[in-house]
Amino acid sequence: MCDIVEQNSSDEHQECVNCETEPLNLDINQIIIKKQSVVLAIDSDIKRLAELKNRRERRHKIWFLSVLSFGNFCVAAGISLQGPFFPKEAEMKGATPMVYSSIFAVYELVMLLTSFKFGQLVTKIPANLICGFGLAVAGISTVSFGILDHLPNGVLFIGPAFAVRIVESLGATAFATSSYSLITYRFSDNSATMFSVMETCFGLGLIVGPVIGGTLYEFGGYSLPFIVLGITLTISSASILMFVTTNQIQPTNYKQEAEVGVNSNNNNNKEDVISITKFLLNSIILLDSLVILTALSLIGFCAATLEPHIRHFELSPLMTGLIFVTLGITYAITAPILGKLCDIYSHSLTLFSLCGTLLSIIGLILIGPMPGTGLDSNLWLVIVALLLFGMGTAAKQVSGYSHALNYCIKNRGFGQNKSLHGLVSGLFFSCISLGGFIGPTIAGIFVQNFDFKFASLVMFAIEVTLFLILLFCFITKKTKIS
Repeated sequence: MCDIVEQNSSDEHQECVNCETEPLNLDINQIIIKKQSVVLAIDSDIKRLAELKNRRERRHKIWFLSVLSFGNFCVAAGISLQGPFFPKEAEMKGATPMVYSSIFAVYELVMLLTSFKFGQLVTKIPANLICGFGLAVAGISTVSFGILDHLPNGVLFIGPAFAVRIVESLGATAFATSSYSLITYRFSDNSATMFSVMETCFGLGLIVGPVIGGTLYEFGGYSLPFIVLGITLTISSASILMFVTTNQIQPTNYKQEAEVGVNSNNNNNKEDVISITKFLLNSIILLDSLVILTALSLIGFCAATLEPHIRHFELSPLMTGLIFVTLGITYAITAPILGKLCDIYSHSLTLFSLCGTLLSIIGLILIGPMPGTGLDSNLWLVIVALLLFGMGTAAKQVSGYSHALNYCIKNRGFGQNKSLHGLVSGLFFSCISLGGFIGPTIAGIFVQNFDFKFASLVMFAIEVTLFLILLFCFITKKTKIS
């Protein structure tokens, strides 16, 4: 609107003189447009920052999972690395079969005795430190095991072999229990899937370990396999200590200063530490333990008795090795698939355990084959049985672990915290160790005193008993997760 006017009496009208101002409504529109552009720019910046943050989070998760999975692969390879050549080397050093078998077995025994303790330590010591230093101890011990052939024969070789194997197991157990706790805690929304990925890497390590060990032994002698794997473990431990930080461990909904503990409804309370006794004194948790234990017992049973059982087929060493690998490859392939399914159908985990047990039962009927079936011993039946064992073992392990974790959180009122995840990881590795001890023991006793078919009948009875218990719990909804 013009404020400067001059009166013209002849024309009787007003006109603007030297007025350079714009209409007021135009000024307002421009201001609004400028403000809108600023808001749009701010929104664009916020979206771009959010996208960068999500991208960085995805990179952190991928790196986090990759480092821990590779560590599990190397640890599993260390367990099976010396299988093709250590018995012969140990006999040359004066060790009897019982002695060098005990050197193998002490690894599982130490893992059984210490898994829960390391699982509890994650509430007191940062889990990434336990992971890193545990893997470093395992790496140094593996290298040390590779120089034992320079020791004199007899006790001076056997004693250090036991000692180094015990220390190696302590390091591997510290890494394994804390890494599984970290993975399931960091990926709490899809813990079964991440657990299955870790299990796949562990299974691949067990499969590839003998191949790596045999190849390096043939190329460079006794020390080379242990030195190569030990150095790899040590480098992996350094990468964990350098790059796996606390802020990568915490899930998005985690508040360190207000973590919910056992039966705690007050978010202002600090995390309560769950005792082992309180955790284990539950029938459903014991049942989940039995599911995991029987899965590993079956693997140990096959490892100890399969070669004598198929010896009459007169296969070459290469073909015999491929037969052994069948179970592990099937397990490695099916575990990630079953992990994803367990995340999707998390309320039906007992059904997965039932299916896995049923597959194991059918496999035990075929592998003998069981008397009364009318089937003759056939190599193809053995292969089919091992395929069924691989799928059944994967189903039982993934569902057993996931059910124990989810049941404690949703039905027992345990907070989703480091204490719980550490205990569930400890439970898993204790059951693995106990199963790895029981399976070969049953196999050795009954095959030596009877035959393979009778030994498989004992395993069949165990699986059928477990199936009936699971079926009862499934029908009565005892194991239902609310």
